[in-house]
This record gives sequence, C-alpha cells and structure tokens, in this order.
Amino acid sequence: QETLKSIGHKPKVQGGNGRPLTLPQVILAEALKLPTEHIIPTGFSGREGIGIPSHYKADIADPALMLIIEVDGSSHSSLARKHQDTKRAIFLMKRGWCTLRFTNAEILNQLDRCLNHVRFITSKLQTTTTTL
Repeated sequence: QETLKSIGHKPKVQGGNGRPLTLPQVILAEALKLPTEHIIPTGFSGREGIGIPSHYKADIADPALMLIIEVDGSSHSSLARKHQDTKRAIFLMKRGWCTLRFTNAEILNQLDRCLNHVRFITSKLQTTTTTL
C-alpha cells in the first residue's frame, strides 16, 4: 500500500487553517492591492519547545514596508487567542514588522475607515523607511 506522500500527492493550498480566504480578507486585499498569506520565517524550526513556529503567515502584507494586516474573525475574541496574537505581534515587532488588526465586521461595515487607517500607517512607514 502506497502512502499519499510516496505517490506525490499534495493537498490543495488554501487560506488560513486550511480554509479559503474570507470575504473580508479578499475585500481588503483587493482594495489595498496587497498580497495575501505572506510567509514570514521566524528563524526557528518550531521544534525548540519555546512556542515559536518556523514561520508566521500574514493575512495581508506589504513586505517592502514590513506591514502585516490581520483580519480577525470571532475566533480571535477569546483571551487565549488574544494572548497568542499579542505574543506574535511583539515577536514580529522586535524584527521590524508592524501589525494592524481589523475585525471582519470593521471591514464589511467601515471599509473606508479601515483603508484610511492603513494608508495613514503606510505613509508613516514610508517616511520612516526613507529616512533610515
């Protein structure tokens, strides 16, 4: 009996946690013209036992400005998940990345406000990047 790996089978690449992108992620990424599911290596293997994976996947990113935009569904409202999100943001901030977070509802109901906030932060990051 052959294993799936031995016959070259690979699962279809999908969105976060094996699912397609959510509608709010698609709307925001298309409005900003930025790539989705950007992989950010951590420099760890994920096997060190320190709780840091080998990489993080950003919902939306501007790699040139080191900007991450996360689009959070209801699963991000638990205290445990908020703690994970904060730990990740701090880890990435120490490596030069800026993380913005929006809820699905914010994107669906207040898209212009979200876009204006991203553009404001982008302008600040562009100024900082060009003056370094």
